[in-house]
Amino acid sequence: MRPISKRAAGAVLAVVLALGLAGCGDDEPTGPKSNGVQEMEPVQALEAATKALEGLDDVTFRGTTSVTGETGVLKGAGELVVRSDDSCQSTFTSKKRGRLITRTVGKQVYVFADPGIMRGPLAYDAAKVASLRGKWQVAARPADRRCNLAELLPEPDRYATFEDAGTGDIDGTPVRLVSGEDDDGSPMTVAIATEGTAFPLEITTERGGASTFSLVAHDSGVAIDAPPKGRRATS
Repeated sequence: MRPISKRAAGAVLAVVLALGLAGCGDDEPTGPKSNGVQEMEPVQALEAATKALEGLDDVTFRGTTSVTGETGVLKGAGELVVRSDDSCQSTFTSKKRGRLITRTVGKQVYVFADPGIMRGPLAYDAAKVASLRGKWQVAARPADRRCNLAELLPEPDRYATFEDAGTGDIDGTPVRLVSGEDDDGSPMTVAIATEGTAFPLEITTERGGASTFSLVAHDSGVAIDAPPKGRRATS
């Protein structure tokens, strides 16, 4: 018997696959399945979104936000990274003023600010700016400070304020929109994926100033470590 050539074998395989697929027309679709969020009440949808976040190893949100200080409101880019080991970091970046970073690790909170931030929103005097340039300030972590994977979502006692706000699409993923009041009573809208895991893909709020954050990564293995001792300001 003559061996089958690679081209002939490929053709045979193609026919077999085609026949196999034709015979499985009633199988379940292989794409993302509905997670039921679309049919839920707003409170249940928020509970599902919170559960989805709290089941992660780490989460990263990025977007636009603002910092309010003695000199007024400063708008810029924001990033929030939270790990399940109770460590977290928030970063605010202004094109004009620079960065403000708050990092919580273990029993300490570390704060780094570029000179423009110190002179602006923080309103530090010239001597303090000079002494803290390039340094991290260190403070004891408050007893009630917890790094929450669902930190951007409202507290559960606010869920009842939320109502249906329609549907949408974020980067090709259909979402359910629910709107209500954030922890300080300000307007808030959460866009929750209705296919796959019920992640909150976008959160907009007026809490502390207008902000919009999008979920950009999760379970990425990102590390949050204490700053080197040589870069910490002395008391």
